[in-house]
Amino acid sequence: MPGDRVYVPDKAVGEASAAAGARHRFKLKVAVPKLRLLLTGFDAKPLPNTACKLTFGGTAHDVTTNASGVLEYSLPPGTEDGTLTIAEREIAFKIGHLDPIDQRSGLLERLRNLGYLEPLAEGEADSEVANDDVAFAVSCFQRDFGLSVDGDSQAIIDKLKDVYGC
Repeated sequence: MPGDRVYVPDKAVGEASAAAGARHRFKLKVAVPKLRLLLTGFDAKPLPNTACKLTFGGTAHDVTTNASGVLEYSLPPGTEDGTLTIAEREIAFKIGHLDPIDQRSGLLERLRNLGYLEPLAEGEADSEVANDDVAFAVSCFQRDFGLSVDGDSQAIIDKLKDVYGC
């Protein structure tokens, strides 16, 4: 987000001793980012053991959700976006592009991803989404998850974090 401060630590240099004239194998330990999605139906119930297809950079991968409806997949290096295909429905997504939940853009994107708001039209910005549309989406979200439809922003944020996962 604009105004965020980012700290990048200095590179740590490592050394390893090895005998000259011999073959050696070194293994670099790197954390591999994972895509983890909970797939639910329109009734908000998980979709267990559901076959899907993930596509990254033009390469498709057949995957299946587990018994709890969770899909987990190790991301190829440098992945920034992809497509999830379930039955005949294609859903494009971006990796690492979700604004904080306390920002309007972060709230709208979560509501959009959960199906409470329509996707932005080509060239449309979050600032163009009418406040009435946002209020209606929030009230539907509150109703669906048993919250009082009172506009209590902290209760909405807490429930969105719980439902969305972040």
